[in-house]
Amino acid sequence: MPNLADEVANSPNRPVPIGLRIANAMHKLGVYGLPRNYEIFYDALTGTNEKLNSKFWALGRAPNQEMLDELYKEFYGSKEEHEVVEKARNVLENHVGEAIKLLKAEQSSITAYGRVLDKTASSVQGENDMSPLMFLRIVEVLANATGSTLKEGRKALDAMVDKTSELDSLKQELAEYKRLVDTDPLTGVWNRRAFDNRLTNVGTKSSGLVSLLLLDIDHFKQINDRWGHPFGDVIIRDTAQIVQSKLRNDVFVARTGGEEFAVILDGVEAELSEKLAERLVRSIREASFSNDDLHLDKGNVTISAGVCTAPPAVSGEDLYSKADQALYQSKRNGRNRVTMYRDQQSDASMKRKDYYLYRA
Repeated sequence: MPNLADEVANSPNRPVPIGLRIANAMHKLGVYGLPRNYEIFYDALTGTNEKLNSKFWALGRAPNQEMLDELYKEFYGSKEEHEVVEKARNVLENHVGEAIKLLKAEQSSITAYGRVLDKTASSVQGENDMSPLMFLRIVEVLANATGSTLKEGRKALDAMVDKTSELDSLKQELAEYKRLVDTDPLTGVWNRRAFDNRLTNVGTKSSGLVSLLLLDIDHFKQINDRWGHPFGDVIIRDTAQIVQSKLRNDVFVARTGGEEFAVILDGVEAELSEKLAERLVRSIREASFSNDDLHLDKGNVTISAGVCTAPPAVSGEDLYSKADQALYQSKRNGRNRVTMYRDQQSDASMKRKDYYLYRA
């Protein structure tokens, strides 16, 4: 009987949007279209969490909601997410309610001031001979009414400023939470979710210019088998730090799989993109990786790279596919090198990997 992996894998080889692929997989398995279920399937199909993947694929052909909820609780900390959203909702409700009260109070104050002006105007019009005493009384009434209205207006304004400041703080907290959701916890660079979102929005029309670099640590399984997963994590983390240190702070760097990284370069010519990739490959080769107990000399850890610049790619999906083909060529030709995708390369001469089901 087919298992969960077989059921999800039975999909056309042609590229299919990730949302549609996830929806089809969930529909086949009879899984409810809940946001938390979608998140589990998303990470499983893109291979962003190895521990999650092993448990996900072991669920069998008919995972029930209870099984999925346990998986979500274990890997996503749903309580923390709920608390963040609930806090934001409560703060917004309270502040909006208080702001409405302030505005209504200010409206009442202005309305009362308007009545004073109308009454004073009527009194003045009714007097044929304005005496100095009457004039002083009118001025006094207007001064008191104006002062009271300005005082209430200042109080309302100060209170609104305070609420705005608190809402700005909430906005910053939510932005920080979103950043953490899109950040790989091991390396501190962007994660696969952020990469997919960024790639979807990449302008790859003929008038645009964008390059994608895919980097993969060579023989990483052997490294894990020989020195253990904790040291493997050290190598992944240090590789990310080296890559970031060789690029500008505004360059997008993501960990897209277990040992694979992606770099998106906006407005960079193909030739320069290739040189940057070569620089990264050389930097990793010349680095020493170590922890408290183990040490790898220079050249013991290397990476392979595939590069594609749009055009010739016509979409973010196509850009990834072509860069991935170039990466495969680097692996096939001996690793520890850069391959640039070029127009004259035959797609048939390169092994294609599905963009959305790529698993490190």
